[in-house]
Amino acid sequence: MHPLADRRVLVTGGHKRLGRAVARHLAGLGARVAIHYRHDAKLAEDLARDLGGLAIGAELTDPAEVSRMVAEVERHLGGLDLLVGSAASWQATDLATATAEDVDAALHANARAPVDLVLRCRPHLEASPDGRVVVFGDLAGVTPFRGHLAHSMAKSALHAAVREWFDACDVIVSPKAWVDALLIANG
Repeated sequence: MHPLADRRVLVTGGHKRLGRAVARHLAGLGARVAIHYRHDAKLAEDLARDLGGLAIGAELTDPAEVSRMVAEVERHLGGLDLLVGSAASWQATDLATATAEDVDAALHANARAPVDLVLRCRPHLEASPDGRVVVFGDLAGVTPFRGHLAHSMAKSALHAAVREWFDACDVIVSPKAWVDALLIANG
C-alpha cells in the first residue's frame, strides 16, 4: 500500500494544468482528492467523477468562500492530511502601464490568498498524524518576468511565506515536499 493511500487531499486549481496532473497522480496512488476550481465547474466535476473525488468551487480571495470550502472538504473527506496549493492568477502588468489596482489584485490572488488558505487549513492539518502542505511557487518569484511586475512581486511574497512556514509551522512544509511535487508533476 502506498503511503498516500487513503490520505485526504485538497488540490487548489486541481481541475486544470499542473493541479489536474497532481490530482490525477495522487488519486492514482490511492489518495482521496477534493478538487478546487474557480471557473470551469464541468471540467472539475468530470475529473472528480473520474477520480471518485469531490469538486468544490470557491473564490480563494474571498475568506468566507475559503472557510466554506475547507468546511465542505472536512465534511466530505473527514479531515485533511495534505493541502496542495496549485491555484494561481496570471496577468501581464508592464511597469509602464501597471496600476496599483493591478498590483493589489496579483498580490491578493497569488500571495495573500494562499497564505489565508494555509491558515484556515492549519487546524485540520495539525489534527492529522502527518499533515503537510505543498505550495507551488513560480520562477517569477526568484527571477522577475519582464512585463509581469505584479505577478513576480506576488510570487516572491509567496516564496517568503513558504520559507517562514518551513521555519515556524507545526505542519510540515518541507523542501522534500517541493521535490515530491516536482516529481509528481514530471511523472
